[in-house]
Amino acid sequence: MKSLYLLRTPDDANPVKVFDLGTSPKEADLVTGATTELAAVPISTLTAGVYTRAKVGVAYVKHSVNGRLHSDVATVDGHYDNVQVLSDGTVLDGATRKKGFFRYSFAVGTTTYGTLEGDDAPTPVATSAGGITMDMSGPETFYVFNVGVALDPKIDHDQTALVEVNVDDSFRWQDENKPGYSKDVFDTTPTLFEPVMAFGANSFVLTLSE
Repeated sequence: MKSLYLLRTPDDANPVKVFDLGTSPKEADLVTGATTELAAVPISTLTAGVYTRAKVGVAYVKHSVNGRLHSDVATVDGHYDNVQVLSDGTVLDGATRKKGFFRYSFAVGTTTYGTLEGDDAPTPVATSAGGITMDMSGPETFYVFNVGVALDPKIDHDQTALVEVNVDDSFRWQDENKPGYSKDVFDTTPTLFEPVMAFGANSFVLTLSE
């Protein structure tokens, strides 16, 4: 995660920047349910108002997915350890990457058998579902969703902005009817994947608490 913006209306041309971490995004574990503090912002620096929409900027996504690899040699069950850059200027493993960079590694247990990387990563087929939109139209990717947040910069005590993320069954693909392929199995070859419909968050909920 790299940023949070609040909008008064869906087409607000001057959204309020709550924070933007630039080239230093923070990783948030979306599997274990752990809470990650992304930023601490003096509320006095924000603009008073009622906000109906939020944009969360995402630098990259990492995911591990069970899959079946089909090759001329054998068919093997294992898992993919994938990373995909979603915003320009992302620093990943010490290198600055552009949006679209990816690295996919296939492993069985703790042994990696092959890695594929490039600069034109496939994107999800479905970018809107469950009240959330994955906006990939510009150099940065944002999750956009409706909220109901009232900001009062005159508040004299801390508040916590809690972003809850739903990731149940968050990696979804379309099964293809090909020889050797199975239903409900992510079937791949060394260079091809079944179409990925969605990955990452299914929904966001943003709330303020005392």
